[in-house]
Formats: sequence, C-alpha cells, structure tokens
Amino acid sequence: MKDLEVITDALRDEGKKWLAMSDSIAEVKTAAEQLQHRQVER
Repeated sequence: MKDLEVITDALRDEGKKWLAMSDSIAEVKTAAEQLQHRQVER
C-alpha cells in the first residue's frame, strides 16, 4: 500500500503543477489578446 500512496502523492503534486502552469498560461493568453485588440483599434 505504501507504493500506491507514493504514486498517489506524486500524481497529486504533478496535478498541482499542471494547474498552476495552466493558470499562468491563461493569464498570458488573456494579456496577449488584450494587446491584440488594442492594436486592431488603432
């Protein structure tokens, strides 16, 4: 059972990393879209 616990903990840690990365990418994407819209308006 210890092996399963280690694997579960590792998956949970990796999941948190992927969620954090996804959130930061979403912020960059939103900023890029806003800049693009500003350039179109000019």
